[in-house]
Amino acid sequence: MIALDTSVLARLLLGDDPDQQLLAEHLVRDNACCVSWSVLVELCWVLQRSANLSRGKVAAAFRLLQEIDGISLPSDDSFNWAVARYEAGADFADMVHLVSALSGSTGFATFDRKLERQAGHTVGLPIMTIRA
Repeated sequence: MIALDTSVLARLLLGDDPDQQLLAEHLVRDNACCVSWSVLVELCWVLQRSANLSRGKVAAAFRLLQEIDGISLPSDDSFNWAVARYEAGADFADMVHLVSALSGSTGFATFDRKLERQAGHTVGLPIMTIRA
């Protein structure tokens, strides 16, 4: 399995460099590929900040990744939850921090009150907002 970098996914989704897009398409078509959480966080940033895509378009691009044969993403349930929360206004990186903590953690401690609000009550992990 080949782990994909943000640059490969960005070319694949944006098509802003036709030569690199074609190479990325061939790579994914001819190989089993995977994408890590950290690459997804960076991809969100690239699509939102560099490509100036709206939240809705970034979420649609993420969902498109799920449809591409040959690309394996982190846990479907966690991925879908993080994308849905992002689309609803949450910070994607914060949501990834939460779903990454699901295995082996009994809670998630933060000083960030906004994170707790954005996550809602469906994460499946107690969020402990530390207050003075």
